[in-house]
Amino acid sequence: MTYFSLKIIASLFRLLPAKTALSLGRMMGKIAYTCNRRHRAIAEENIRCAGYDTDFTPEVYAHLGGMLAECFRLPLITPHNFQHAARVEGWEHYQQARHNAGRVILVTAHLGNWEKLALLHSLHAQVGFDIVGRKLDNDGADRFVREMRGQAGSVIDKQNGLRQMLKSLRSGHDLGILIDQALHPDQAVPVQFFGRPVTAVPVVTLLAQKTGAAVVCCFIGREPDGTELVTYCPPTRITGDQQRDSQELTTIIEAFIRRYKEQWFWVHRRWKHSQELSEQEMQP
Repeated sequence: MTYFSLKIIASLFRLLPAKTALSLGRMMGKIAYTCNRRHRAIAEENIRCAGYDTDFTPEVYAHLGGMLAECFRLPLITPHNFQHAARVEGWEHYQQARHNAGRVILVTAHLGNWEKLALLHSLHAQVGFDIVGRKLDNDGADRFVREMRGQAGSVIDKQNGLRQMLKSLRSGHDLGILIDQALHPDQAVPVQFFGRPVTAVPVVTLLAQKTGAAVVCCFIGREPDGTELVTYCPPTRITGDQQRDSQELTTIIEAFIRRYKEQWFWVHRRWKHSQELSEQEMQP
């Protein structure tokens, strides 16, 4: 899909009332569930890996469709109205971490509307904020998403972006990073996730050690009453042990996925290296 097509669609969604746009997006997601067999199969396989029945898979797609609709409407969130966009719990944890360290690594996951979370944090914190992200395969979609994320802060490409991440933190900015996707075992450390071995990126430990940044996990999820809740967790103590630190962060992420299980990005093959890791554990 081209950049200009996405711009037009986003403009149309911004003309709709919020509830209508969300309902339309959820309906689009349910249609995608019916049509997109390949990713539906991946989602169901992942859900079984986590030990769940697959009966909530249609809701996963409905959530993703609703999230897309809300992303189209993110420009409507401004410094004048962002307080009404979601409730916030644990803000004092972030404030204390920021006061003590002068810079914070915000660790999150592809849960809830993570794009909205970045914007809300930027507007709430009122400090420099940079976001680590991957370049999308489609150039038009990548341009659109980068512009959208630019509302919250500068975007750092996760590929070969370590120097920029360090520069961001050393300049006193906050840094947002998602750490819940699979990496090749040669680039990662093994951790347990829903009782199975997966790979995890150890970059948070490296960044925290080199910059003195505090590490705070934060998440957004839609509650049963339809409101969205942003939760800031107490700072995570970084030990310097990459595997141990990555396991601690992954355990926190798992707890929030269990809380909002229909709202995680199940269509990503998170467990694709599990068999290889299990075989390595069995080797003498």
